[in-house]
Amino acid sequence: MNPENIFIKEEHQVNEETKAYVNQRLKAMNDTLSPFHQLTRDSTNIRHLTLSVTNSQQVLIGGLLARLYWHWLVIEDIFIEEDYRNEGLGAQLIQKAEALALKNNCQKAQVKTFSFQAKPFYEKLGYRVVGELQDYPPGHSLYWLEKILE
Repeated sequence: MNPENIFIKEEHQVNEETKAYVNQRLKAMNDTLSPFHQLTRDSTNIRHLTLSVTNSQQVLIGGLLARLYWHWLVIEDIFIEEDYRNEGLGAQLIQKAEALALKNNCQKAQVKTFSFQAKPFYEKLGYRVVGELQDYPPGHSLYWLEKILE
């Protein structure tokens, strides 16, 4: 490789050709290095989980979105409308997701949360911080938590 023949182009918008190239090549490399990555390319190896909460009028007031793969429950999003918070609904969603994960051979769970969101909530449910990204966003932290499912 001759560095004089290498050029870096700067763009401030998504370049679909570069995006497709990087994604395809990274996936191919990961598939070679980790058979688990290749398995997740087949959608039958990833289970999506959606839990919904409705009130007595059948109005949606909350829910949980997660995926199950690599023996993990990966909680992506959870939300309860403010008027219904602090009534245990969030804990019920987490516990239901964990129970379903155990039935699907998951051994661990993970979730990310910001310092202004629900870190104490997850810790109360047995999750422990395994990583912190400080000043993301500025003035706050992003926490990554895990729990061993039993």
